[in-house]
Amino acid sequence: MGIKRMKKINVVLAGVLLFGSVACLGPAKVDKYVEIKPNETAFVIPLEGATSDQGKFDSVDFLAKKKVATKRIYLPLKKINTGRMYWNYKWVPTVRVITVDRKPITFTWEDASGIKVESNDSIGFKVGINISGHVSEEDTALFLYNYPSGNLTTILAQVVKSKTTEDLSRSFAKYNLEGSPNIYNKAGKVIVKEVKGARQMKGDIVDDSKKNIVAFFAKTGVTIDTFGLIGGLAYEDATIQDSINDNFKSALNIKDQDNKRLAQDKINEKKIAQSLADKKSAENFAKAAEARKKQVEVSNSVYYAKAALVKAERWNGVLPTMMPPNGAGFILDIGK
Repeated sequence: MGIKRMKKINVVLAGVLLFGSVACLGPAKVDKYVEIKPNETAFVIPLEGATSDQGKFDSVDFLAKKKVATKRIYLPLKKINTGRMYWNYKWVPTVRVITVDRKPITFTWEDASGIKVESNDSIGFKVGINISGHVSEEDTALFLYNYPSGNLTTILAQVVKSKTTEDLSRSFAKYNLEGSPNIYNKAGKVIVKEVKGARQMKGDIVDDSKKNIVAFFAKTGVTIDTFGLIGGLAYEDATIQDSINDNFKSALNIKDQDNKRLAQDKINEKKIAQSLADKKSAENFAKAAEARKKQVEVSNSVYYAKAALVKAERWNGVLPTMMPPNGAGFILDIGK
């Protein structure tokens, strides 16, 4: 074998060895897995075949069948060519793992983040709402079907708040900010009935909204645990609140004066009642004394009459032999 041939063979072998070493530079197949937390529910969605990685899943039943109970999910891998050379490839999962976090989420929408609404008389204000919700285990498939992101925090902050704003706006728009009291005629009969305002009805309005929100989102897999009014109404125009405060203070002052007047009236009533009782007692005492006096006079008259009768019956008709002093009258011995 000639020297040229040997060199050619060596060059070929070197090329083969170089090609082989370069080929070994392709990515290794390394296991990939996803760990599921205790508060999460996992769904394994195929990325190939009948189902693709789409924004809306086929059905709730489809998702329910893809739910898995394991806490560590290994992802099947598939080799995908990425270029002309042998080593141009990569390993990609053939499934997608989606998790739904079931832990409760709480929001307090007040002040700057409050629910902005408007009354019937175009007074703008914000309503403070405290809300919390969660996704129950049995509703995870329904929730993921309606909200493919699987993020309850985002759903509460955006979708639920938007629906709450719609519901509260519609309800508050039925009322003027302030209501009006009953109007009576001279006979005391109501001729114009009381009309309640938004400030008076805010509690009832929020309670009704809670029923609507709970029922609406239960159908989408979201359980609303709490939904309630927090704080008062925050008015866009600060002078409205100042006016309300002034009116409240004035009403308190009037009420305080009324209470003092009523208290004094009660005291006066007690004094009058006591005076009348004392007068009645004195009149009764006087009547009783007069009755006793008359009774004594009658008793004395009867006594003297009986005494005179006894004297008359016992007189023997003989006049006394001695003359009594002038003006002494007759002395009759009636005996014992």
